[in-house]
Amino acid sequence: MRNRRPKTDKIAEIEAIALGELGMPETEFFNSSLRAVAFRISAHYDRQNRHEIEEWKRIRWQTSILLNIQLAQKDRITPEKLLPLPGDEKKPAAAPKPTPHEYAKFLIDQYNR
Repeated sequence: MRNRRPKTDKIAEIEAIALGELGMPETEFFNSSLRAVAFRISAHYDRQNRHEIEEWKRIRWQTSILLNIQLAQKDRITPEKLLPLPGDEKKPAAAPKPTPHEYAKFLIDQYNR
């Protein structure tokens, strides 16, 4: 059997994050719905992650400049090649959507089979 914490511990954890990390006043916390508090916590962590990614981008850019000063022009490296980050991955292009005429033809062909 899995050892689960009581729900009151989870609420206490949410309260600690809201009052401690977010700096919400107690009255605002207790007057807000759980959903509103969860959205604020989520937004806080999203903002924090974006800030950290920007810091990593700045660090790899500075490091690539320092490295490229020492390297010959043919051996220079881009910041993206030096330190790939998850946001650098390019998403494959989506397949073009069929026109309404092509889609209708496809449906008719499927029906006639």
